[in-house]
Amino acid sequence: MVDAIALRASETVFELAESPLWNPDSHRVLWVDIPTGRVHSGTLRDSTIVDTRSVELGEPITAACLARDGGLLVSTQRRLVAIDGAGDRHLGPDILPAHRRNRMNDGACDSAGRYLVGTLSLDGEKFAEELLQVEPDGTVTAMRSGIGLSNGIAWSPDGARLYHVDTMAHTVWVAEYDVASGVASEWSELFVVDGEYPDGLAVDVEGMLWVAMWGAGQVRRYDTAGRIHTTVRVDAPHTSSVAFVGPDLDRLLITTATSELSKSERDATPDSGAIFIADPGVKGMPANRWGGSTSNPHWGKTGGSASVENSGTSKNG
Repeated sequence: MVDAIALRASETVFELAESPLWNPDSHRVLWVDIPTGRVHSGTLRDSTIVDTRSVELGEPITAACLARDGGLLVSTQRRLVAIDGAGDRHLGPDILPAHRRNRMNDGACDSAGRYLVGTLSLDGEKFAEELLQVEPDGTVTAMRSGIGLSNGIAWSPDGARLYHVDTMAHTVWVAEYDVASGVASEWSELFVVDGEYPDGLAVDVEGMLWVAMWGAGQVRRYDTAGRIHTTVRVDAPHTSSVAFVGPDLDRLLITTATSELSKSERDATPDSGAIFIADPGVKGMPANRWGGSTSNPHWGKTGGSASVENSGTSKNG
């Protein structure tokens, strides 16, 4: 059953659009195009994105997060980059294990200002990925291991439950989350999506999960028991992520991709790679912000490598 249809909002199509955000300071929507290394933004006018702008880093960008000081924190393939309010860039060190060929993927901030970001395999090794937690002081902790492909990250409205998508396991996981310490415990399967690939996700004010379904051309609204309440159809099979946007956080912005589509598939779905807008009938939660400094980040002070700590059993799933 289809409850809503998303409308194409962008004139341009992107190779792998991801990590959508609403910036309430500028009243603009943001997203990244991973392979081109660009952060894009635009003004949402009715159901169309206008006045688009972009910032290019010269390396792939996998996710972006607003910062409390007005800047932006982005994850590239292997490091974090802080972009301050003046547009100056502060490059962090490589924070991934040297023995692996992988990269960072989707990321999000908790309400205390920590950045959580997962990894994706580039060497074919299966279920060897991690979920990392980066403190505002630059300390990096491995929270979970044994992940197939780390994707969407979000919290319940009260911040007490952490949701995490493992795309290759077709699973949305949940953990009890202590915001004060950043410890995630009691990891368990929230629900499994049989035969399909969950990707990015967002949580609404009622605690429901909106999950982009890669390969299905849909965004689905799930309750925490895994029941589908709403299905939004998107005229692009590779729906990659979703966010609530607009001054009232009552619009649903959906990113899509041309990546992994054959020429015949692209010809059959010419809207693939575009940004879409839908009206979900419910409001979303505002995006949490990075608590570190983007103008003088920790790694800028030390000039050294980030400190990577083993989380032990308390944070492993």
